[in-house]
Amino acid sequence: MKNARRMFAFISALALAFSYNAPSFVAIAEDTVDLKDSVEQQIADVSEPTTEENDLELNVVIPNNWTNNFDEWTVDVSMDATLYYKTSETPLANHMWGTYSDSDAKLWNDGTTFEDGEGYIKFWAVRKQDDQDEVVDCQALPYMYDTTIPDAFSVEKIRIDDKNFDIKNSSSINDNLSSNLEIYYVLDNSEVTEKSEIEAVGNRISLNDNNGEYGFILHGESSMIDHEVVFYVIDEAGNIQHTSIAIKDTSKPYLSVSGIDTDQNKWNNSLNWLVTSIPTEDVSIYYKTSSTDEHDWGAYGSASVWNPEWDSEALADVIPENHHYVHFWAAYDNDTDHEVAEETFHYNFDKTKPTEFAVNMSDPFWPQPGNFWWSQRSFSTDATFYENGSGIESVTYKIGNGGEQYIAYTESNGGYKFEININNDENLANNALTFIVRDKAKNEQTFVIDAVNSSKPIIKEASVVYSDNKEELEKATSKHSLIFGDERSKTYPYSNAVYANNNDYIKLEVDDASLNSIIVNVNGKQQSLGVRNQQETERNGIIVYSDKSNYRYKNCYIPVSKLNGLNKQGVNTISFVIKSHNNTKSEEAYLLDSKDNHCDIFYDPKDQDDSTVSFSATPQYVDADGKKYYGGSSFSEEIAITIKDDKGLKNYTCTVIGPDGKIVEKFPPNDLSSGTLTTEPIEVDNEEIVDGETVITTKSVDISYNVPVDRKEHIIEINSDKYQANGRYTLKVQATDLAGNITDENNGTYEFYVDTDAPTVIEDRYTYTPSILKYFTFGIFGNNSVSLSVKVEDNESGCGFSDETDEKVKLKWGEEEYKVSSSSPNGQTREFVFDNLPINASGTAYFIIEDALGNKSNYYLTIIDGVVSTNESSSTLLQLENVKPRAEIILPENNQYIVNGEIWYPSAFNYEVVASDKDSGLNNVSLNVKDSNNNAVYDQYSHTEDGVVVENQTIKFASPETKTKYTDEVRYNYNIDSEGHYLLISDSQDNAGNYASENTELSLKNKREKVVHIDTKNPEITEFRFESKGENGSDIEYSTYGYYFKEDTIVRVYVKDEDVSSGINYVTLYRREAGSQEPISMTVYASGTENWNSQEGYAEFKIEKGFKGQIWAIVVDNVASSNYLNDNYKHTSGLRYANGTIVEDAELHANVSSIKIEESSTVSPSNVYQENDTNIVFYNQDVPLIITVEDSFSGISEIEWSIANDNKQGTITVNENGDIQTTGDEAIIINESIGKDSNLVTSLQFMVTVTSDTNENLVSVNLTDNAKNKVEAATTKSYNVDKTAPAISSTLTSNAAYYNGDQVVTITIDERNFRSKDVHFTLNDDEVEVTSWENDQNNANVHIGKYTISKDGVYSYNISYTDMAGNHSQNASTTSFVVDQTPPVLKTNFNEFKTSNKEHYFGVSQIDKNIVITITEHNFDPSLAHVEIKRKNPGETHDKTGMEIVSRGTWSTDEKDKDKHTFTIPFSNKKEDGKYDTYDGIYVVSVTPFDMASNSTPSQESVIFEIDFTNPVISQRNGKSVSDTDKAYTNLEIFTDNTGVDDGFIPSVAMNDKNLDRIEYVLTVYTPEYTNGKEIGTITPSMYEDDAIKQIVEVGNENAKTKEAIFTLPEFKKDGIYSFDLTAVDKAGNKSVLCRNTSVLMMNSDVLAYITESKKADNIKDSTGWYSLQKDEKTPISKRPDDFKDLKITVFAPTDSKTNIVLRDQNGKTDDTGLTADNSEDMYAVGVYSYTLPGQFFIDNYPEGTNKDIYLRAENTYKGETSNISLAWIRIDALAPSCKVPSDLKKGKAFIKNSKTYTITDISESLNPDECKVYDNGVLMTNFTYSEADKSLSYTLDKGRHNLSFVLVDEAGNSYTVQEVSFIQVGLFYCLWFRILLGVIIAVLVGVGIWLFRKKRSNT
Repeated sequence: MKNARRMFAFISALALAFSYNAPSFVAIAEDTVDLKDSVEQQIADVSEPTTEENDLELNVVIPNNWTNNFDEWTVDVSMDATLYYKTSETPLANHMWGTYSDSDAKLWNDGTTFEDGEGYIKFWAVRKQDDQDEVVDCQALPYMYDTTIPDAFSVEKIRIDDKNFDIKNSSSINDNLSSNLEIYYVLDNSEVTEKSEIEAVGNRISLNDNNGEYGFILHGESSMIDHEVVFYVIDEAGNIQHTSIAIKDTSKPYLSVSGIDTDQNKWNNSLNWLVTSIPTEDVSIYYKTSSTDEHDWGAYGSASVWNPEWDSEALADVIPENHHYVHFWAAYDNDTDHEVAEETFHYNFDKTKPTEFAVNMSDPFWPQPGNFWWSQRSFSTDATFYENGSGIESVTYKIGNGGEQYIAYTESNGGYKFEININNDENLANNALTFIVRDKAKNEQTFVIDAVNSSKPIIKEASVVYSDNKEELEKATSKHSLIFGDERSKTYPYSNAVYANNNDYIKLEVDDASLNSIIVNVNGKQQSLGVRNQQETERNGIIVYSDKSNYRYKNCYIPVSKLNGLNKQGVNTISFVIKSHNNTKSEEAYLLDSKDNHCDIFYDPKDQDDSTVSFSATPQYVDADGKKYYGGSSFSEEIAITIKDDKGLKNYTCTVIGPDGKIVEKFPPNDLSSGTLTTEPIEVDNEEIVDGETVITTKSVDISYNVPVDRKEHIIEINSDKYQANGRYTLKVQATDLAGNITDENNGTYEFYVDTDAPTVIEDRYTYTPSILKYFTFGIFGNNSVSLSVKVEDNESGCGFSDETDEKVKLKWGEEEYKVSSSSPNGQTREFVFDNLPINASGTAYFIIEDALGNKSNYYLTIIDGVVSTNESSSTLLQLENVKPRAEIILPENNQYIVNGEIWYPSAFNYEVVASDKDSGLNNVSLNVKDSNNNAVYDQYSHTEDGVVVENQTIKFASPETKTKYTDEVRYNYNIDSEGHYLLISDSQDNAGNYASENTELSLKNKREKVVHIDTKNPEITEFRFESKGENGSDIEYSTYGYYFKEDTIVRVYVKDEDVSSGINYVTLYRREAGSQEPISMTVYASGTENWNSQEGYAEFKIEKGFKGQIWAIVVDNVASSNYLNDNYKHTSGLRYANGTIVEDAELHANVSSIKIEESSTVSPSNVYQENDTNIVFYNQDVPLIITVEDSFSGISEIEWSIANDNKQGTITVNENGDIQTTGDEAIIINESIGKDSNLVTSLQFMVTVTSDTNENLVSVNLTDNAKNKVEAATTKSYNVDKTAPAISSTLTSNAAYYNGDQVVTITIDERNFRSKDVHFTLNDDEVEVTSWENDQNNANVHIGKYTISKDGVYSYNISYTDMAGNHSQNASTTSFVVDQTPPVLKTNFNEFKTSNKEHYFGVSQIDKNIVITITEHNFDPSLAHVEIKRKNPGETHDKTGMEIVSRGTWSTDEKDKDKHTFTIPFSNKKEDGKYDTYDGIYVVSVTPFDMASNSTPSQESVIFEIDFTNPVISQRNGKSVSDTDKAYTNLEIFTDNTGVDDGFIPSVAMNDKNLDRIEYVLTVYTPEYTNGKEIGTITPSMYEDDAIKQIVEVGNENAKTKEAIFTLPEFKKDGIYSFDLTAVDKAGNKSVLCRNTSVLMMNSDVLAYITESKKADNIKDSTGWYSLQKDEKTPISKRPDDFKDLKITVFAPTDSKTNIVLRDQNGKTDDTGLTADNSEDMYAVGVYSYTLPGQFFIDNYPEGTNKDIYLRAENTYKGETSNISLAWIRIDALAPSCKVPSDLKKGKAFIKNSKTYTITDISESLNPDECKVYDNGVLMTNFTYSEADKSLSYTLDKGRHNLSFVLVDEAGNSYTVQEVSFIQVGLFYCLWFRILLGVIIAVLVGVGIWLFRKKRSNT
């Protein structure tokens, strides 16, 4: 804006100078003084001081910079005088300032009232001298005065994160005057008032220019916190504005939330949340819950206060259930400055059990499919149960104390249901059944059903039932028995039976819980039908339905057809028995009649003789398909029906169903099941007493009884009274015999049809070909022969048509009848065709139709297209004719012109259309008018709706009201009033479809069609063309000149006759010289000229050089009147005039024109650089220019100027009247400089200003005169203007206070005229050179320099720059920052917490184990180490689910190396008494260290591991709790008849631990086998050693869960000794105290004994007790006498018995060992005796060479009876084995083959292959083969020489050695004889060779 004002002032002054001194300009011009010098002189007058020669002196000095006081101003006057002043925003000429007495002059008064601003000031000193004012003044001087402080502004703090912030201006920083602002900040000092003090104590900040609005961003430092930061803004005049902001600590408290399981899929039924804050004092925690994640939870004001003391029970009361989100806030109390910590968590909480439910139990049934031993029961919920929280996780059941089994469940109406089938076995019968519904949060709801019992089966009733639907057997009706015949009859014996067929079932109503099978007795033969499972039931065809209210009750349906042994067509006796799974049977059951008498079954399966039906009838008509028809006006017929059955009829029905599906008549069934009464004579004995003696005589008597009915006749009458409806009738007869067999449908059905209706025309329509018929209200018309066809149909069930009916069908037309030409049958329809009806015929037409039964109808053609009617009144005329109608156009002859043989009219005209038809009458008359493009412009038809007016009457040819055809002539009048080319086409059509246009005779066509043209427009002269110039011409003659030429010129007169043109006839041109009165004319005709067509063109005329005058012309077309002057120039252009003309050449133009570009003297360059001997001039302000343009001959027409980079351009034009106009950007015309010659402008000056802040800004000017002369190259000059101060900014790699890499200072200078050597970069007060510069790829004016700081340290810098135009930048600087590129060094011992197992446990053996984390870092902050310890309770799963962050461990710093920091996490604490406090739990520890510069070391995380310093303990024995005491780990218990044993009791021991892994046990079971009374055989131990119990279960409640394993003896039924040693081991390797248990069962034994401490090892030598003596029950271990260990033997016997330990050999010899019991005790009247048989006993009693088997026994004598118990089979072997050696195992033996196998055979006893040895060439070999079965040992030699020996070792360790055999040769090459032979052969060959060589040599 300031520059604009300055420029305006300069221009104003310049304009004034020109205007006030205009006359001198002329004088200066005559004296050839340059105008530029004059202007510069005037401008100089504004600023140069002037003095007058007097005593009064005035001295004024004003600094050329901004000031805010007058300290630097000098305004002195030499004596006492009054000072006045004036100011102006623009420079003024001296005379324009006026004088001190003007009203706008002000008193100076030391400037006390002087106003701020920028401009020019002029002073006057005035004093009174002799009553006269003595005045002295000075020249006006520029001033810049500003006392106004910069605008007030505000700042704000911008949070980046919890520790970092920025401060920025929140309003723009502005100054209205001096600007060029600087900004500084200081801490806690808002009283500074001087600029120098601010610069000394303040920190300068770079201001950013954003489109003229200034601002800053200052990165906050920790030193600012809790201080006031004061910002000072100083303008160029030194005025100061300030504002401040208090920086408070706003960091938020630390919010710690643990224990919330955020797993979206996991639910909890209790809450163990721990929510705390750091610090805990003065901080409150708030919370809010929501069913959705609200993202914006708002402020905590509406939230609830959290109580950190809440336990899980309290939390359950305040935290809502279900899927929710909880949001926590931690906020300082009564402190709004601090930020609030917030966190959101998802949780799933459900403490509510599923709803209660009940389960229904069904009776047993057999599953389908399957082959199960047990039947099953179905259990289902009686109603829907619900779970509205976490949802159902599982539905299970368990029987008794067994494990849970899963049940599939389904959703139902928002709830759940389930149904399951369970085996109906003993387990279910004897135990309670528990159903458990468990939700995902582990809440449980249960339902218990008590045990189920069973009893003996019962058949309550047996019957025969029938049902049409197998699925509805339960609704089936029972059949009753029928009695026929007589016991006395020989013809028909008595029977009482239920008649049954193969579709009937026997129904048994039974009462049984577990049905197994049904036993059926048929005629004395039994058949068992299994129903124990669904597969058997289905295979036997049996269907079982259970009573839902009582599972025992069920109905069994047995298909009669499945019974074996039935007599077909006869009587069968049957009974039934059912059997349960427990083999109990029901009583035998029989079929009973209504009187509870036994009855039989008469089995009559369906065959061809059952319930047959036959028909007898004679129909009136039978069609080709065999359909039977009755019809006519009256008919009556009979249908005879015969019904039969070989075994007797029960009933029959006769039903006639009509076409509508309804019953016409029905004959209800007659019950024939009781049969018919018959009489039979029989002979009977008659006893009489004759003469006292009994005389038996016979006599004939009649007996009566019922027999089945086997035949029945029935008659049905068919007549027209009863059967009136047309269509199909169905007579259905169904007979049922006594067994229920019914008539087959195809056997009992008779169909017939009734037809009394005549056939009909389909849809009352007919068709015709070709499609030429036209339908009117008065008839049907056509113009060609046609064929008519009609499709007729009989009703759907009608008799239809036959070939004979074609003769009956006819077409009646007028007086003629036409027969059917052809017909096409198609079922009940037929199409009749009448071909080629004759032309030129007329009359009424109708069809005569008749069917096969003679039903007839007439169908009349109607006026509706294709429609016929049976109503004769609807008939109409049919006429066919082909005579063409007449049509003609009649044109007027007046004003008609013939041009090129065609008709033309100069204006509108009228014409007529005439038409007529005498035959079928006119239907329409048409006129079609087309233009030259064949587009219809007029189209008219006289339709029936429109009609035509003839003699004032409207005639409608064929409208709905027309009753007769129109046969008279009609006429139509038309006119054409628009210009155009027209084709007139008339036509007419009669009602038969004949067109007049169809008659192609030329004379008639010429009458129907006419081509005419109308030309209504005048031709025009469009242009007078003088070479490239032209004009349209004028109706008035010109008095001026408008054309300029250099040579002879051709004038063209352009003419046209637009639109429809009759054509140009001729053009006449007139010309008249200046000063002459008479014109000269010349005419050019269109014909014979190539310059035009008929409508447009031009005529050429030559104007010679030197012509000066006027020209005019006229054009005439072909329809103009011959005397167009009297016709008002119609069809001519009239006279048209062109402008005047001057001819001028270009040579003169070059001599009379010029252009000059010059700078104003008011500006001077700001800097000049010399480069390549060329001065490069720079300006740092706008540059005004004065441009002078002249052309003194033809005058100036146009001046074009442009300033390229300013994007300014303009045009100064001079019009034909000499008026000057400027377009484009403004150029100031200096009016006094304008020179004119008449209406021509010959010279002028104008001003423009270069303002673009760019380099090489090109100014260009060019001139065009009125003759269009223009030089090729414009006059140009370029300028460099740079008004913009450089913009400096700088950035670092990061904006943080600490940097962790090579820090690059990136300097960005936005400057067009840039030199890098002018940049001053100061780093820590030392100036350094920035050598790396590059240009921005997107902006060449942006220069980017980089300076890299690599060394660690603390730094700050400052940057300044001045560009080539002298513009100064604002400095860029930064506060201090730290470079730290060294990452922390991290070392952990995490690898020590990883084991080789999948899960990692550490027990008491590593109780002093700690986590140790060491970080070496100089810029260390413990909070940045990010050590995270997560823990959860021991015994849980090893994953991170449910882990909570715990605080444990301490930091320590190395005294010698302060950069080394160690964090130690202990898991135990050793107390003074030597015991430990331990911290068992599952842990994972991670560390992700960062230093304060954000250098980081890759994080490390330990595996998930568990600290478990707790040993497993015993928890229960035999189901009872046991305390963890030393005594609890040893137990001996004896069970005898005296103590008793509960049923099912088995000894057990349970151990528990949080991480119990297994119970290791050694179980030895000794059970006696009785061989003879009390004689006990060997008690063989069954040992399960090194085995473990790994089935672990969780016990305890939610707060004290632990894992428990129970060791239970496999069985405890047989008398014996059960010894088991238990050790519980947890996953950390912690072991319980060894738990030793012995359970003795002596219910049937007086004595028991066993070898204690018997353990089996992988190596027999390591086995102890019994296992050191025997491999298994049947195989002793061979042992040498010195290989026996001490054997401990325990004997249990009654306290008053005698026990001994004896040895018995195979010969029965028994030796008492003489051992006495080491100790004995009495338990439950049983003595416990312990013996030890020492190993030395065998050495002492069995010498070397012994080889025998003996038996170790315990002998007991009680009450005189001695019992023996074999304890072990002992084999003593002190004898070496023997064998047979192969005969070819000899020294020096040779074998040609490449291998040889030696086999030692007949080995006397079993060997120990691990101890046997084979030595091959002294090397011990292991690849031999031993076969105990073959008693052999084999070894194979490879090719080579071998020394071979064997050592055989038996199981007892006795050995036998096969001495070494040497020099065995295997392979041909290794055979000695082969080598000798080979050597001999070689020697012979060599000798022969030598001999031959010597012989040959001697010969030579």
